[in-house]
Amino acid sequence: MAKTDMRLVRMFRGAPGEHFHSAGYLVDVRLVLVLRTGATTALDSGEVVHVTVGCDPERLRAGRVIEASARHDMAAVLLDEPVTETMPALRWGSLSSLTGRIGCEIRYLAGDHGPERQIQAYVEPVTAGGDRFYEVEPTDADFNGPDAIGGPVMAGMDLFCGLFCLVDSIPVARPVEGLLADTSFRSLLKRHLVSVPRLRPIPTATPATAFSVVLGVGLAAVAFFLNLFNGPLQTTALLAAGVAVSLLAWFFITSVQESRRLGPRQRHRWALAAFLSAGLAAGGAYWGSIVLEGSAGYQTPVCLYQVSNDNKNGAFPVPLKPSGSVEQEFVINARTISSIFVIMGMDPALTDPAVPHAARVTLLSRNREVIDQRNVEKVENNIQTQFSFTKPIAVDSSETYYFRVTNLSNAPVSVYLKKVSPTDLVRDPDNGPVVVGQLDRADHREDGSAVSGCVLGIRAKA
Repeated sequence: MAKTDMRLVRMFRGAPGEHFHSAGYLVDVRLVLVLRTGATTALDSGEVVHVTVGCDPERLRAGRVIEASARHDMAAVLLDEPVTETMPALRWGSLSSLTGRIGCEIRYLAGDHGPERQIQAYVEPVTAGGDRFYEVEPTDADFNGPDAIGGPVMAGMDLFCGLFCLVDSIPVARPVEGLLADTSFRSLLKRHLVSVPRLRPIPTATPATAFSVVLGVGLAAVAFFLNLFNGPLQTTALLAAGVAVSLLAWFFITSVQESRRLGPRQRHRWALAAFLSAGLAAGGAYWGSIVLEGSAGYQTPVCLYQVSNDNKNGAFPVPLKPSGSVEQEFVINARTISSIFVIMGMDPALTDPAVPHAARVTLLSRNREVIDQRNVEKVENNIQTQFSFTKPIAVDSSETYYFRVTNLSNAPVSVYLKKVSPTDLVRDPDNGPVVVGQLDRADHREDGSAVSGCVLGIRAKA
């Protein structure tokens, strides 16, 4: 038997154990609360009764009715001898704090010496004829209503908030707050209890705390997937997480304030849910930045340096002698580089396009150290020639790099350059490529131009 059920009581009238009248609850070592009108006629003050207590259901204990309230339909029974077993603390709940339907339990001892029962139920406030009732809806199919008459209604983490009864066959709960507000009962309790019970509101999910859970999860998802993008949308992801933390911190504070009067186990349940939701929202942005950094927009290779070969827009060929080269400086927002595309071509007056012509692309660091290089045996004529590295090369988005295109053919091969326009992706167009070994010109730098082609890589996060 659970500790909280040691206080369950069955009360009998007449000869010891003869007529069951009502279940009840032991609220002090000698004081029992039962229904005034239970399974028999109404109790009278001074009447001798007998009870069994859940902590020792085999023993009948004598007592007498010391107060019977017709208004609240409750009675107080004072036992002749105190219950000596150690009892768990008793907490009292106020049904008047309810604004809607909540779950509860009806507890009672089944039969004279039967086991304790815990029946799941719902309780909700109902107003009829100007009076407020607390209707109970048991959910267990084997519920025995008459046997449970007077059983304590427990809600909100074991708050004792009333006694179960049947009024015109309708299950209702008789709330304890009306009894505790009665002057004569309060005087009685002051005489027999160490202190007058303090009523606690039945905890329910407030709209703010319930909404905070949904908001937290929603903003976590938004913050997570906004990491797919760069620029303004990525900034929005961080703002979304910041707004989530701010709003849900406010919900957390509000929830604590609303539940300050609850017991220690209940006090921070919904507040904690709001706090965790705030963590979800902020964590969504952080997790997205980690996981998605290698996904979608940060996983698909894109041209991070790109210059066209549109001759109407300033593109022109630079014929290179054998071993001649063009070296292009670039800085790109990339984590890795996988390929370099260069637009090359052959002038039929100088070179036979039908014969394969080889070329090399060399990737260099700022200090002109070789990072990697790739050869192709056949240069494509007037379209992109792809130089793919064996594996993606990690780069620093803040560093300057160079790629050098070298003619490995025995005949002249042209590399296209272009005057940089706003549609081209070049970080520093004024610092143009260096041409070495041009067929009809001395070595020089083509300021304001760039090599036509593309540097393919994985975008770095801004």
